[in-house]
Amino acid sequence: MIHGFCGKDCEGCDRFTDHRCLGCSEGPGASLNTACSIASCVRRKGIADCAACTIKNNCGQYADRQVMPRIREENEQAAAKHKQLALEGMATISTGLWILLLSVIPRILGSICTSFLDLPLVGDYLSIGSLAITSIALLRMGTAYDSYRTAGILSLLRYLSDILIVFILPSNGLLFIIPALADGILFVFAIGYLYSGNATALLHVDRELSQKWTTLWSWAKWVVGLYVVAPILALLFIGSPLSVISALAILVLTFGVVGVFVTELFYLYKSAKAASRCKEALAKQPS
Repeated sequence: MIHGFCGKDCEGCDRFTDHRCLGCSEGPGASLNTACSIASCVRRKGIADCAACTIKNNCGQYADRQVMPRIREENEQAAAKHKQLALEGMATISTGLWILLLSVIPRILGSICTSFLDLPLVGDYLSIGSLAITSIALLRMGTAYDSYRTAGILSLLRYLSDILIVFILPSNGLLFIIPALADGILFVFAIGYLYSGNATALLHVDRELSQKWTTLWSWAKWVVGLYVVAPILALLFIGSPLSVISALAILVLTFGVVGVFVTELFYLYKSAKAASRCKEALAKQPS
């Protein structure tokens, strides 16, 4: 006779006889982590079974041991539903992620042209073109996740403000500083919603990569935020000793922003690959 950690007779349980449960204290499942919270608790405490636990009589999990199979069944069904929704969501955004991946390349080249090659006009065209592609892709991805829609709207506003700044407004003075600051704020929030959308979409598909997107945002918001503010401060400090410090700060932050973009490129590639796998898995499911 096989008994579980909770003392129940496994051979009288239909989940065990139907091989939906491999057992916990004995049987094939003895060396495996199970979905049962009671088994997990016993293993975590390092005791033989629930009978050896000093708080057994006041334990809600132990009191529910008779209905634990039903609870596990419901949890498994809920997990399967989340998994299916995640597959469908990732399949929907698969093409968009590949487009975002490609749009990062002209954005990086634009930053290099503007900051290192003294080709600001080329950099502006590359950045604005990348922004237009990004906006369209994000708005289409917004049908699956709201964060992408918000990021798409913010990117579209940035696209319009960039055209205003580059082609219409003077390159200095208050008429330039205010729109430039607004554009920078839009930029920071746009990538925040983009990274949040990626983290949410990957949560039930690749939890590790989802966490990496969250971590990237935790330091990107400071690097990008300071990068946005630094040139505006440099304009205000022209002709003063602080202008040299501002120039050095911009140089350091430029390397930081390029680092953010390169990391984003790598994560987007992994996310797009994951989405493609989800799309393939969804296609193989019976209709």
